[in-house]
Amino acid sequence: MIFHVKAPFLLCCLLLACARESAPHAAAAPPERVTEAPPRLSPQVIIDDPRLLASIEEQVADFGVLALGAAQSGLANAQLASLPAHRELFAPIERDLHALTANDPQAGVSVRGHAHRTFDVRWLRAESARFRLIAIANRMDRRAFDRDGCGETRLIYRLRYTQGEVSRLPFTIALELRQGGDCAEQARRWQRPESLLADGGPLQRPSREQLVQLALNVQAVRWPSAVRPDLGGHAEYLLRAFRWNGARYVPRALENTPDVVRLARERAARDELATWLIAHADEVDRGVALLPERFLAEVVTSVTPRGFARLANRPFAQLFAPARFDKVPAGRFVRSPEAFVRRLDELSCNGCHQARSVAGFHQLGLDDEAPASNALAIGHSPHVHDDLARRTAYVRALAEGRTPDDAQPFAEHARDEGVYGAHCGLGDPSFASWTCAAGLHCDGFEGDSVGACLGESAVGDPCEPARVGANADPHRDRARAQEPRACAGVCE
Repeated sequence: MIFHVKAPFLLCCLLLACARESAPHAAAAPPERVTEAPPRLSPQVIIDDPRLLASIEEQVADFGVLALGAAQSGLANAQLASLPAHRELFAPIERDLHALTANDPQAGVSVRGHAHRTFDVRWLRAESARFRLIAIANRMDRRAFDRDGCGETRLIYRLRYTQGEVSRLPFTIALELRQGGDCAEQARRWQRPESLLADGGPLQRPSREQLVQLALNVQAVRWPSAVRPDLGGHAEYLLRAFRWNGARYVPRALENTPDVVRLARERAARDELATWLIAHADEVDRGVALLPERFLAEVVTSVTPRGFARLANRPFAQLFAPARFDKVPAGRFVRSPEAFVRRLDELSCNGCHQARSVAGFHQLGLDDEAPASNALAIGHSPHVHDDLARRTAYVRALAEGRTPDDAQPFAEHARDEGVYGAHCGLGDPSFASWTCAAGLHCDGFEGDSVGACLGESAVGDPCEPARVGANADPHRDRARAQEPRACAGVCE
């Protein structure tokens, strides 16, 4: 059930009720004076409760109103399509998809006659479709990239439709809003849910003028496993970003994502980029580097499955051999030239979206409206799940007047628990601490310097391991099968 709450006071009650429901029940306090220190509050770093999101969306975060300038909330894509901002955001995506189908005779939106299914752009103008708020992420840790601000508040929307029943499509939009004001006070507001919509709060009257960028991620095409049995299927995700210039949306260069085609062609520019990276090696090591826009792409594609085994997801590995960085000194996280290139790839958009993600996404939201047979049980990726503790510690440090640690670990290994499926090291000194918990071992079934923690022949383990040949063109990737494994009676 979705609650449509218009009064901020009632929203605060919902937030507080949710916090109480998630906390363990405490015994009644004794009547005498309590002398122990009060418990530390835990800051909100992600809001994904559908009831709360529905209320926040109705009050201050309707996509059509906030992002497109619509005069009223609740409008479907059909009513929003006439707005100039709608055309500015989605026309480039339509051109990208048209170019994809023009170069692939097997690509199309219908099942009949098209082995490569593409995203149907008609959903962007459909009466039955609209973008709904699926999560709010508190990214105060992004303060490392803008010392004059307090990080970002990210409003994440996903395209959904109603045709008999409600379902969602593989298309998300993130509105990344700059947080301002006193950072310590803002951090304390995130610890008090009733303060989020209050005067000066991070969710009070968000606007396009606060936009750092608007980021789009859409599954452009999907090949079924019957078409690519060696890979178990194939999918491509278009990534684009836009900024608001005060009057309209214009394309923006993708953060830390090099224009591989141009740089591969222009040696002088490639050499300049390498020089810049070496000069900023400490920032690369700590995960806070921000490349100059002159090196960056405006649109890029990430591919699944097999993540970093696909060269298309590793733009820096396409441009540089690790030996280019053999003079870079060991840092806090990076201790080899190979790890330096891997770190760079993780900082790119297409690399990040393949680092312990769900296909090409990190946030898909909870499917509260869909039937259980067509719903996600978990709304975010393993990377986000593992990174929440770091983000919480960052906000808490700000709230308590301490200097937070800006450094970010590798996206593939945000915490050191070594649970089943966690990434682990296979010899590179940079990943020596990436070990597995008792009873698990590090399996390099894809022949990489990073493996996965697996058990002894359990359901879910890879039964037919394969290695992908490195190719910058993902359509030419081929997975070469290795010796099949026995998998707990599943593969016999």
